[in-house]
Amino acid sequence: SKKMKGLADNQTLSETFYSIGSPESRRTAKKVANKSSYRAEETRTSGFASAAGSHTSGWNRPNSTTKSKFMDVSQEPPSFANLNTTFSKMSSPDWKTRSETISELVTVARKHSSALAKSSKSVQYVDCINKGLSDGNLKVSMHTIQALEELTGIVPEVLEANLNQVVSHVSNLLGSTNTTVRGLSEETMQKLVENLDPTSLIQPLTHVIQYGNARAKPSLIEKVIFVMPEVVTRKPNSITKYVMPLCYKLMDENRGEMKTKSHKLIHAVYAQMGTMLIENAPPSKMQKLLEIVNS
Repeated sequence: SKKMKGLADNQTLSETFYSIGSPESRRTAKKVANKSSYRAEETRTSGFASAAGSHTSGWNRPNSTTKSKFMDVSQEPPSFANLNTTFSKMSSPDWKTRSETISELVTVARKHSSALAKSSKSVQYVDCINKGLSDGNLKVSMHTIQALEELTGIVPEVLEANLNQVVSHVSNLLGSTNTTVRGLSEETMQKLVENLDPTSLIQPLTHVIQYGNARAKPSLIEKVIFVMPEVVTRKPNSITKYVMPLCYKLMDENRGEMKTKSHKLIHAVYAQMGTMLIENAPPSKMQKLLEIVNS
């Protein structure tokens, strides 16, 4: 029953802090264990929406995690024979040529999305998109970020093949001081989390929050919260491996928006994982974590 589960959570929380926490932490744990257990159970039974807001992931490709072998070159569309020439144009010194190349790559995806996903050239394809995102010419990078927004809906499997770099480059643009670039990047990042496999996104997202552009971090935390329900369902170990350590690190944030977003993430993780979040915390973080969870 819910009542018995609450009692079990209470006992687990108290025992955990009594055995490995400091004297002060043990006293704090006794005071808040009932409150923590009740809140965790209440949130879990009422659904994730109370912690994560009204976001619902649009991702719906149950077979995307099955890796297909590349098709034989003889089975590729004839136009793919010219792709290497197209790729090479991303090294042109003329920014207009580079921008036009991005447009050509989008056209390829529109016409041959299925073939591109099964082609060995898909790796070079994403490399070129990444070059456009990191291009020193603002017009090229802006054009590419807009192109990528469309590509997330056309060839998500292709982007997933090199997702670390894609997320890294988009997060850099998301932290831009240029409001137009930042707005376009926000829209594209949202499309990424809506259309790509959440279990593939969780690691690169948590990485850029820890080591990426500081201005992008508040928005990226929201993206982690957005994909987390699906990750918990399909690959809960990823929460333990990537998201919980991020929570412990973000606890030290004192800046206004970052502090708010960090606490929101911690509450969201606690709603899904319960006392596991607390039990795995470093002893030095336990008391503060309890205070956040019960705030």
